[in-house]
Amino acid sequence: MVLRLYPVYPFIKTMHKLLNTSTANIPTGVSPQRKLFRLKYGIYAGRLVCLYGESPGGITLAWSDPPYRSWSSNVDLIEDSADYPFSACIDGNGNLYIVYVQQTSLDLIFIKLVFNAGAWSIGEPVTILNVGSVYYPSITRSADGKLWCAYAYYDSGSDEYYVRVKSSADGGLTWGSGPSDTGTQLSGSSLDMPYVNLSFMGNNLYAVYSQGRSDLYYRKYDGLEEQWESAVLVLSSNYIDSDFDCAVSDDLRLGITMSSSGSAKLYFRELDGVTMSGLQEVALYKTRAPQIVYNENKPLIFYARDVGNSIYFPCYAYKDNGNFITNELIAGVGFFDKVFVYDDSAQTKFEDKTQEASNTQEADIYHSSSNTLIEMTGDCLYIGMEEKYFCVAIILSTIGSGGIVVWEYYDGDSWVSFSPQSGDYNFDLNSKIVFLWNDLESVPESWQSNTVNSEYMFWIRIRVVSPFVTAPVGSQIIASPKTNHLALSREAQ
Repeated sequence: MVLRLYPVYPFIKTMHKLLNTSTANIPTGVSPQRKLFRLKYGIYAGRLVCLYGESPGGITLAWSDPPYRSWSSNVDLIEDSADYPFSACIDGNGNLYIVYVQQTSLDLIFIKLVFNAGAWSIGEPVTILNVGSVYYPSITRSADGKLWCAYAYYDSGSDEYYVRVKSSADGGLTWGSGPSDTGTQLSGSSLDMPYVNLSFMGNNLYAVYSQGRSDLYYRKYDGLEEQWESAVLVLSSNYIDSDFDCAVSDDLRLGITMSSSGSAKLYFRELDGVTMSGLQEVALYKTRAPQIVYNENKPLIFYARDVGNSIYFPCYAYKDNGNFITNELIAGVGFFDKVFVYDDSAQTKFEDKTQEASNTQEADIYHSSSNTLIEMTGDCLYIGMEEKYFCVAIILSTIGSGGIVVWEYYDGDSWVSFSPQSGDYNFDLNSKIVFLWNDLESVPESWQSNTVNSEYMFWIRIRVVSPFVTAPVGSQIIASPKTNHLALSREAQ
């Protein structure tokens, strides 16, 4: 699995950089968890620190200072993690607090990283819970330094899951009454895995959690009364699972975004501490891994859009006059602006297949003269965008055989052939994400816009140099990798 960085500022599409590759199951964690942080104060203000699962058992740290063009060497932190996502939070001094599930035992472990003079030192691990089995923890910290950790708890006796929570008033040295204390039960029982997020809004703590895959609730811990209030239903919709997130605005509103694969919609609700807003639709298509932040007290929602064939690309939504406006997150990732098929022997050589390339209908990308995508020597596929891009996902209904193609870009004078970073692809697999280059930072500066069939943009030409025995037919062509999960940078609350 590949980790990619998108430094994003509101309504600006900017850098995209490959950070690392990982063999962990979900390196960036699920939406309710936290992995990426920005230091808020001091001489290191603005530094990004990324925590991620580098391997099934390893948790790693890397950091970068503005403008985030280069990153530190990896710092290995933990080697005994189970291959389940962990979570973390940060304080105003840059100290990091990590909770993870231990290998084999599935105990819940806490560790603190102390920040000093630009580096993090690793503290001793503390066992939060050593009975039952624990999954998908979430951790947060109050303004007065109290730590809270919520988690999915599996009771083997009843074969059921619950959301439970524990706290530590001494910086993580002790939790509840000890490791055998299973914590306060927040949710009802469920046969399915629950997920939970913890967020402070003023003195009150909110636990937002899914139950039974399809119900999303919140519970409030009243900081003055020091007790949990009853659960409130946020949304009931098929298959929410871990696809939800929460954030708190500066004017103390709790925003909750959630994606339901059953309804194929992305939703938003907001709590002002007393009243919950009505349910608002953000996107009317299938999404996953939503993340929410506030910018000047306006919600910004980032998510992965399902465009079919297990391909997702990152998008965002912002609120304007009460409604959400959606857009692709970064230039160079998304639908192509133009896709042309070119038959060198046809009377009408170019045919526009832009619409066909963006949808999932099978066998609809072909030239009407040959009924193939490309076939004979000199035939070409042209894929173009107004911005530079670094990869192309190709889905075929008919796999090609026997043919050879060259990949070319225009350097201002002529077409230049190159080998894609991911290796040659001759349309001999039915599904392939071709990485032309590692990331947008690696795209050659010599690549220039030019005009193809009266359209001026950045073009890649895929040209047949040896004819196909069986010619390919296309179903979908998109400029996107598979975006599995997103992680937004967070600051200390």
